[in-house]
Amino acid sequence: MIVDAETDEARTTLAGRRFDLAICGAGPAGITLALELAASGHDVALLEGGGLEYLDHSQELYQGENGGLDYFDLDIVRVRQFGGSTNHWGGWVRPLDGDDFARRAEVPLSGWPIDKADIDIYEDRAAAILEAPGSEELGNPGHPLGHEFGGLHSIRFEITDAVRFADKYVEEVRASQRILLVLHCNVLDMVLHDGLGTVSHVVCAAYDRPETFTVEARLFTLAMGGLENPRFLLNARSQVPGGIGNGNDLVGRYFAEHPDVWAGFYLVRPDLPSFAGPSFLVPDRAWTAAHRTLRYCLAIAGHKEEESWSLATIKARLEQWACSSELTLSILHMLRSDMKAGQVLCTDDLEEIEGLPGAGQVRIFTEQAPNAQSRLTLADSRDRFGLRRPRLEWNLTDLDFHTMREAVRGFGAELATADLGRVRMADWLRAEQPEFPSTRTDRVAHHHHIGTTRMADDPKTGVVDRDARVFGIDNLYIAGSSIFTTGGYANPTLTIIQLTLRLADHLRTRLA
Repeated sequence: MIVDAETDEARTTLAGRRFDLAICGAGPAGITLALELAASGHDVALLEGGGLEYLDHSQELYQGENGGLDYFDLDIVRVRQFGGSTNHWGGWVRPLDGDDFARRAEVPLSGWPIDKADIDIYEDRAAAILEAPGSEELGNPGHPLGHEFGGLHSIRFEITDAVRFADKYVEEVRASQRILLVLHCNVLDMVLHDGLGTVSHVVCAAYDRPETFTVEARLFTLAMGGLENPRFLLNARSQVPGGIGNGNDLVGRYFAEHPDVWAGFYLVRPDLPSFAGPSFLVPDRAWTAAHRTLRYCLAIAGHKEEESWSLATIKARLEQWACSSELTLSILHMLRSDMKAGQVLCTDDLEEIEGLPGAGQVRIFTEQAPNAQSRLTLADSRDRFGLRRPRLEWNLTDLDFHTMREAVRGFGAELATADLGRVRMADWLRAEQPEFPSTRTDRVAHHHHIGTTRMADDPKTGVVDRDARVFGIDNLYIAGSSIFTTGGYANPTLTIIQLTLRLADHLRTRLA
């Protein structure tokens, strides 16, 4: 059933009713959780601040401030309507790897409190929800250069048709006798009782009616997204100074993205087979441990195959952009020489090599090291409901930059050792104090908001426990990528759905 919070019908339907579960946010996690619990015979209130269509006055509530690295405006990296960010996602799907869950000595605060096996059992169901193949169908595509490197392995991402949850599930929700979807329902506050250890109800408001209303439930789940989950908790200060779940000042901390930047060029022998690209290379655990890096993925753009190009032809092309004949000769000499493994093209005057046979770009996207200084806080400015807007302080660590450099060096070493080609690291990355690219010049990140209510076994290192329950609050849970302990390199949507299905099983047990 669907009602509009602007109407009397919604108030009448909610009056005096206590749901089994109230879910704040109707994105992929919220919708999945609602359908799962409803299928088990439980009554669910699904509270969505937006409508079935995009609304400017709803989206405006996502505005905020950026105070760290250059980042996108906060109201363009998410969508505030039924279906959430699946209304504009790219459809890329890949599960996290087992190493992503492991404790790694080189990565402080790494190690999830659960194992990959704990969510693997939900992978097929999650893939079906996203209309994607399971991981067994991804297979190993083989190395794009026809050579298997020691520490780097080729992987695939499944690029789906980007299922829109709003289109796929709106009629099922409308027909459900167990789900009450309340549109234009802005959740403003959460009221605790039992010594502040249990949620009694949430306080809500529509846009055009001045009076607030409440929604009561046995259990509550925040599924508002990786920025809005912590923002809501930090704003919920009517009873708890500092915000609900924030006793250890961790709500909003450890914000992570998937940095995605141009990292250099590669140049391989023109006789090697071309490929359309991009191809994706990831390191194995032995490599990351030996080089003390994070988990990352190199995206190798396809290169041209023109076997007729001789060194003389390459020389002619080089002369089109090289600043001197000496530079041209030195590059040609380098390409023919027996360079030591790991040496990279690094001539400051070499601005680009695109267009040469065997040339392609190297991009890197990587997880971030857990960093308490990368965080979401509250700005002084307020929205139309009087809630403080979010302020994002996105920051990277030395380990993040070290990982990017070692990734490029490692790829260069593999090419040189196999006598396949060479790599030139991007100038910005070679700098002693790298200046991370701007959103005006590069892709920068993937709009993935991770870690702001991270999962842990200890309330001193996380906001939710292994069951996604907020520490210290008996009946409050969180769904979405904000609970990721670390982010890996894979797109998060499949993992979000897996974790949500796992949460659904836990909530069924509690409601039994």
